[in-house]
Amino acid sequence: MRNRLIRALLKLRRLRSFLAQHGVPVGKLPRLKAAFWFVLRALRPKAPVLIEAQRSKMYVDPADEFLQLDLLASGVHEEAETKAFCSLVEQGMTVVDVGANIGYYTLLAARLVGASGRVIALEPSSANYRLLTQNVALNGYENVTVLNLAAGEKPGQVRLYLDPANFGNCSLSSANVPVGAGSEEVEVTTLDHLLDAGVFGGRVDLIKLDVQGAQGLVLRGAQRTLGRFRPKIMMEFASQWLKGMGSSPLEIMNRLEPFGYSAYALNGSVGAATALARDQALAYCETHAVANFLLRVGPA
Repeated sequence: MRNRLIRALLKLRRLRSFLAQHGVPVGKLPRLKAAFWFVLRALRPKAPVLIEAQRSKMYVDPADEFLQLDLLASGVHEEAETKAFCSLVEQGMTVVDVGANIGYYTLLAARLVGASGRVIALEPSSANYRLLTQNVALNGYENVTVLNLAAGEKPGQVRLYLDPANFGNCSLSSANVPVGAGSEEVEVTTLDHLLDAGVFGGRVDLIKLDVQGAQGLVLRGAQRTLGRFRPKIMMEFASQWLKGMGSSPLEIMNRLEPFGYSAYALNGSVGAATALARDQALAYCETHAVANFLLRVGPA
């Protein structure tokens, strides 16, 4: 029965891809989109499923209503951000994936940096970490270091709050998880501590930061790393989540400003980056529940 369900899901996925290739915008037709997701949820198996996403193999858990179900449906997650991320990664780079989830961006980076590059992936959730390590091993990537850690302001132990529907929505604040499925104790490190321990190998070119409101904490613990390497940063801003962690978009800008960072909003299906002045970036955060930014050193 399980194999038949998986085959049906994959046929459904191929149908969606076929329709998209022939100009049928499934995601923009509400009734067709609703029907697609209804069938997908009805057919999904209860155990992890092996799929291919962005030229890497991955196990995904269909019980996750967000990233993993999205990957099962289409093989891509956050299309604009995926395109922007891939445009930033080059062979030989060192990429740090903070909040790696099950490894979608980690696997993208591992393929793109090649054997001469490195990827350091941090994921605090024990369930996500298990799939992350499995997915890295599944693809034979030897250029990835996976750490079952949260990144923050200082090393220690903290409680990680879990979301029963969105497995990537793990937060260090219970206020950021509306319907909790419990919590677990996790270990915290800082990017500066990893720098001192030699984990980065002497360079950091790009940081992907998706930590459900803890961005301020991560940046507080990364001041020497930012000052030394001035890496590009892909970061998710959600004012409400930042507030839940005692931070704000203003703090993020203030933390990055001394290093000469400028902000670019990622928008559109092509992953275009729009340069924004400081006040424009702050206003953008206020008008978007979730805003994705590229931050890099130099004038916008």
